Amino acid sequence: MIRIGYAPGAYDLFHIGHLNLLRCAKERCDYLIAGVVSDDVLINHKGVTPVIPLAERLEPPPIQWTPVVGSTSQEVFDGKTSATSVHGRLQAASG
Repeated sequence: MIRIGYAPGAYDLFHIGHLNLLRCAKERCDYLIAGVVSDDVLINHKGVTPVIPLAERLEPPPIQWTPVVGSTSQEVFDGKTSATSVHGRLQAASG
């Protein structure tokens, strides 16, 4: 059975904490999708405007086991829909 992981987050000003979160998530699945929350989600739920624009936050991080990256809209965050815009292609997470 294939396990697909989903790790939502702002991933604004990408740092070692983000890397550790993705690394731990990758260890628990065959495929990993990093759901980058949209600017409106950050503003509505955290009251902050991201420093890095969404288009740039959607760029996969330069790591050996790059996850698939997708944007998560307000509707997805609120549980009103399960649609996520995925950028990239699924690839097996390797150790």
